[in-house]
Amino acid sequence: MASTTAVGSAARLGGILALAERSERFRDLAERLEDRRSTKIADATAGARAFAWASLVQVSRRTVVVVAPSEDRARRWRAELAAWLGEDRVLSFPERETMPYEIGSASAGAVHQRLLTLWRAHTAPEPVAVVASLRALMQHTIAPADLRERGRTLRAGDHVSWNATAEWLFELGYEPVAEVSEPGSFSRRGGILDVYPASADMPVRIELFGDDIETLRRFDPVTQRSQDAADAVDILPAREYSLEGAAALAERLAASGWAATRGEEDELQPYASLVEALREGRVAPGTDAFAPALGATASLLDHLGDRATVVFEDSVELGLTHDAHEAQADERREELREQGLAVAVFPPPYVPRDGLDASADEHGAVRVRPDADALRLGWGGITSYAGRLDAFLREVAGAGRDLRIVASPQAARLAELLADRDVTATPHDSVSEVPTEGALVLAHVGLAEGFAVPELALRVFTDAEVFGFRKPRHPERRPRRVAVGSFLSDLKPGDHVVHEDHGIARFERFITREIAGVVREYLELRFAGTDVVALPTERVDRVTRYVGGTPPALSALGGRDWAATKRKAKKAVEEIARELIRLYAARETISAHAFGRDTPWQIEMENAFPFTETPDQLQAIEDSKRDMERPRPMDRLVVGDVGYGKTEVALRAAFKAVQDGKQVAVLVPTTVLAQQHFETFSERLATFPVRVAMLSRFRTPPEQREVVSQLASGEVDVVIGTHRLLQKDVQFRDLGLLVIDEEHRFGVKHKERMKQMRTEVHVLSMTATPIPRTLHMALSGVRDISVIETPPEDRQPIETHVVERTDDVLREAILRELDRGGQVFFVHNRVQGIEHETQRLRALVPQARFVVGHGQMDERKLERVMVEFADAEHDVLVCTTIIESGLDIPNVNTIVIDRAGQLGLAQLYQLRGRVGRSAAKAYAYLLHEKQERLTDDARKRLQAVFEASELGAGFKIAMHDLEIRGAGNILGAEQHGHVAAVGFELYTQLLEEAVNEQRGAPKAEALPEVTVDLALSTAIPDEYVPSRQRKLELYRRIAELRSLDDLGSLRDELRDRYGPPPDPVRNLLYGVEVKLRAVSAGATEVRARGPELRLVLSRDITAQQRGAVTRVFPKAQTGQRQIRLSVLDTRGDWRDALTRLLDLVAA
Repeated sequence: MASTTAVGSAARLGGILALAERSERFRDLAERLEDRRSTKIADATAGARAFAWASLVQVSRRTVVVVAPSEDRARRWRAELAAWLGEDRVLSFPERETMPYEIGSASAGAVHQRLLTLWRAHTAPEPVAVVASLRALMQHTIAPADLRERGRTLRAGDHVSWNATAEWLFELGYEPVAEVSEPGSFSRRGGILDVYPASADMPVRIELFGDDIETLRRFDPVTQRSQDAADAVDILPAREYSLEGAAALAERLAASGWAATRGEEDELQPYASLVEALREGRVAPGTDAFAPALGATASLLDHLGDRATVVFEDSVELGLTHDAHEAQADERREELREQGLAVAVFPPPYVPRDGLDASADEHGAVRVRPDADALRLGWGGITSYAGRLDAFLREVAGAGRDLRIVASPQAARLAELLADRDVTATPHDSVSEVPTEGALVLAHVGLAEGFAVPELALRVFTDAEVFGFRKPRHPERRPRRVAVGSFLSDLKPGDHVVHEDHGIARFERFITREIAGVVREYLELRFAGTDVVALPTERVDRVTRYVGGTPPALSALGGRDWAATKRKAKKAVEEIARELIRLYAARETISAHAFGRDTPWQIEMENAFPFTETPDQLQAIEDSKRDMERPRPMDRLVVGDVGYGKTEVALRAAFKAVQDGKQVAVLVPTTVLAQQHFETFSERLATFPVRVAMLSRFRTPPEQREVVSQLASGEVDVVIGTHRLLQKDVQFRDLGLLVIDEEHRFGVKHKERMKQMRTEVHVLSMTATPIPRTLHMALSGVRDISVIETPPEDRQPIETHVVERTDDVLREAILRELDRGGQVFFVHNRVQGIEHETQRLRALVPQARFVVGHGQMDERKLERVMVEFADAEHDVLVCTTIIESGLDIPNVNTIVIDRAGQLGLAQLYQLRGRVGRSAAKAYAYLLHEKQERLTDDARKRLQAVFEASELGAGFKIAMHDLEIRGAGNILGAEQHGHVAAVGFELYTQLLEEAVNEQRGAPKAEALPEVTVDLALSTAIPDEYVPSRQRKLELYRRIAELRSLDDLGSLRDELRDRYGPPPDPVRNLLYGVEVKLRAVSAGATEVRARGPELRLVLSRDITAQQRGAVTRVFPKAQTGQRQIRLSVLDTRGDWRDALTRLLDLVAA
């Protein structure tokens, strides 16, 4: 066997894993596997087995595949093995997320991850662990030979034909797009080819010179800017099957009667549509069901090398799960047969069980099952101290010959507590050296479960044994940032826009016009009546997209109405600005307790956060702490979608307050939310001497009285409560921080009481209703706002279906979720029929556990229902829209909304946001009845939610409604009329000007008006920038350029993203350069007409300037304020002469 010291370096806890070699039982297991003998294992806890599997990878140098019964359990195994081996040594092989025989599409992210794992299994320089759920293993995948042969490696200098490459990429399953941001897509602009390979973490930009590859560069999918050079790029198939045999398959299906045209009403219609798609060589929903017939004939196990082992975790449960998967597939097949579909043409949905077993045994498999002939490791659990820290510290501090490992994210805090007992132990992020006998090792690593290996005298403790709880650890993934486009970039013909000077218009189209031999591009805007304006693209900064509900009538050109409307809005914002400034100034005069700097405990508590903070979350934490350390009361608003980590900001602020001996009150709008916050706070602060209590109707009157008296005496440090906290009997001994969640949901009386409470107290408010970025900017300096808009790592977009309600759809949606161990929200927004609806669903899916929840239930009962559902005691919650606010249950990943057409847009968006809070793919079904005709508005609403399914898309249509609501919460609802009249963007611009004026802030300098007429054709041709959105965005950025440095950066960016600019783009940028140089020179007019260049200045030309010009251009004619120069008298390009002339005048 390989020696441990050499290999111990690469794994995160390699030094501890190296000990496994000293265990006789582990050596026995390793030798059996060397001889490819399959083995059964018993008598080892899950924590100890993770140690064994990680040791097989690290010490025995074997690739290990761990198979778990469900996707959720697979995720937990991946996190545990990653804690031992390090993130890069553990690969996940997820389920494709389509059900057998269904007309659905696989999750693109899952397919990408599957292919990536297969590729890494072939190419990894070191042995790795691969974790898969049983279903993921049962699903067919690409054959090893296909993976190698269909892919290709491209290098600089290679000769490639663009057309052949595009065709080849298309065959591999890459999708042609305008801009590459997701794996499995490609795009071409001129001589630049962008590809996001299925086997890479970043996309690659291939620059061609003719048909030769000149350079390869990796680039950032969000900014689209190049990062670093690459020597070569591996381009693998982006699908697990190939469409080569699609046409033949389509004929087989047609011959079986699949293509018989059926009306829209028929449930089998989608199966008929699939035939059409296959005939045309297209992928359509349902193609996955035929993957085995299209070349996906292998399983994950076929991709393993010689030194590999397959571990079946919990063989008994795996056997039952296997039966359940197959039974479910058979049941679905039978249903389709009864509906009249020829099901004989379907290939088998899964790799056969005996095939998987044989393949595993060929490598040598390990099955965890307690049979008589099993190898008994005798690696058991250890004592749990469940928060009895004193007892635990006594136990670990007592020196003996046992090696004690404490693996906890709170290692630094434990080191402090041990130091108080004169025991020195330094926390380590990784352990590469083999620890000595009897040592005490603290590792800053989150293992899930402790264990003891008596033969090694080894005991491993984790948070579960020390503190009695542990948070689910999801392995860290690089956070995917989401680009939030500007409002204008989403502009489509027919959209309403606001022209600053002329009012409301409709954007018709882009047009190109030739005037006096010069070609330019314009935006055509239609006003009232027959008025049409062609706006030159360089003035696109005068226009903003109209956002603000139903657009008002189009403005008449030259009419007085628009000026009056704008005046009214301006007056309203000036009043608001005055009021905001007054409040802000008043707050500056009041003093409040200035909190101290962060303590070691604070740092420790924060390090125990089990997820990676997003950059804007860290910023919000930083902002709130800085406010608390100042001697004036904090009044900060934290804005962020549910699940984006606002609670963590509040929790850290609360802990900071408690350490200065102050009390904290957390005020929330509902009892359900109070319960959720109470659990979070109690769990995170369990290891510290902090007393957390809850005050809501969920506590009995005697319990409430006890909490109230403990608040007055100072025994309770943090109280979390509903408006019960605002009643007269609640008095604090020393309140230092008030946290308010969703303040706008409290009534006027409650807000008055809050005002009294908050005079000298620091206040942190939180809301999930988004505040638009523009408003946030406008209020900077009068309202402290922190916005968290980066989604947490590993979030996937929600797959949204707008479908007609049928029993099949309902059954499939619920079963799919239960099948992967998740839960479902079923929203039925009528209390009267809700019990009857639940009975119908029970009959449809008898195996599911249903429970009902709505606002008219007894408070206590509703609370119980919610808490039980959150604890996964029920599978489906049939409820009204009460779940709309703030509930965070990561295990619920499907929401079905009945009669979705009757709900408002903001409501639909909020409801849909209840799912998709974990790394699992989430589904939303918006149902409408067959017989109900959707109104136009309802159809538009459903369409908007359907389109806003990518992450962060909330900043598009589906959010505008919400944003305006958010603006109302901050500015007062009476402002709604003004916002609607002038559009949101112009309104915030006016507000920003008013605020700055009231604060006496210097106005942003507008560039002086300069007339530049160079008789050059300017445009951004479609072949250079194919995407209309990107084009509009570029025009806007060019119009807003204010310095030559910014112009230079934009030139570099265009060159990098789109290749060398063509003449019209170069002319466009040159025009901007002349304008900026003219401003420095004090010119008001620059013209190049015919053979003459003419410069008009705003002041007299000095003798010094005249001399400088004449020295370089002896034939120039210099008047009092004018300079004329003939093109014939300049050497080289007249453009260079013009910039030189402007520079001379400016100098």
